[in-house]
Amino acid sequence: YFLIWIGLSFWYHKNSVQQDADGDLKRTTRMAHFSPLGLILFAMSITFAAYDILMSLDAHWFSTIFGVYLFGGSVLSFHAFLALIVIWLQANGRLTRAVSDEHMQDIGKMMFAFTVFWAYIAFSQYMLYWYANIPEETAWFLRRQENMLWGSWGWLLIIGRFLIPFLFIMSKHVKRSRPTLAVAAIWMLIMQWADMYYLVMPQINGGEEFPFTMVDITIPIGFLGLFLIGLALSLRGHSLIAEKDPRMPESLAFENA
Repeated sequence: YFLIWIGLSFWYHKNSVQQDADGDLKRTTRMAHFSPLGLILFAMSITFAAYDILMSLDAHWFSTIFGVYLFGGSVLSFHAFLALIVIWLQANGRLTRAVSDEHMQDIGKMMFAFTVFWAYIAFSQYMLYWYANIPEETAWFLRRQENMLWGSWGWLLIIGRFLIPFLFIMSKHVKRSRPTLAVAAIWMLIMQWADMYYLVMPQINGGEEFPFTMVDITIPIGFLGLFLIGLALSLRGHSLIAEKDPRMPESLAFENA
């Protein structure tokens, strides 16, 4: 799975950098033509990764919507992280002309959209199992509801991952303001971690305890550090924008309707 994701990102990054060097417009067409296959590869790989890495923690429970659930969270996290990276770069004097309030509003729109999408998928999964009331299917949810701490964690996700971001980022002014959008992005990334913790940890001991340790924080921070190192190395020596992309002038002049 990681080879697919790394391979896709490497191929697009390589073509974008080479286009800045040689100005070959065919590279834009080539990347556009390959994008449907890339989307299919990403969708299939993240679905099966969700099954193999997370759903397999409970050998008896299954959900056909689980991959879509993880997809929604991953895309939301991407846009939240993108917002933070852009805001940090602009605070250091980069991308000040290339990325405007209009672009930040669009990033905020995607964060809002996938907040709603995640909630829709999460509710759909819960509602279908609750309605069917089949023991082998409801056991996964009971493990997270019968323990008071895990039940409270579930309410944290309902309120913190959906309701608060939904109300906060609905405003156009929040999406166009760097400080408020940064707050929303940081909060969404924290809630993504909380969601992953909720999916994994109750399977460790049957949901009977709340096995929180500092390792649960330090490991994500460590992986974040590795990702930032890889990102910095990939950007080193290259322009932060696709300077010779034929659609760049249109992007720079973009305005929200």
